[in-house]
Amino acid sequence: EELPGHSLKPALEGRPLDERLEIVGYSDRRRSTTSKWGEMTDGYYVRTHRWHFMHFPELEEMHLYDVTVDPWSENNVIDDNRHLVDGFLASIDRWKASMGMTGTVRMD
Repeated sequence: EELPGHSLKPALEGRPLDERLEIVGYSDRRRSTTSKWGEMTDGYYVRTHRWHFMHFPELEEMHLYDVTVDPWSENNVIDDNRHLVDGFLASIDRWKASMGMTGTVRMD
């Protein structure tokens, strides 16, 4: 009960799982063209059925991919979809608060 996550018990019992609208989390690595393991840095992500948003506060870097048309996340479309950023950052803030993490991920 104290662990974060969602139970798979309904699926094991043959019942449908509750569909989550988004998955939010933390990553300690970002993609790299020079290392298959990626570069070390703190980052957060939000994944929905359509979008994959990544934010690396220390690098002041954000990425957004429309996975419905770009399943390999090759084309960063953040500049064309800035109106979505505040919502994704708010989701990360809520997730961090639920995990007992302090501070916000806002970039000015």
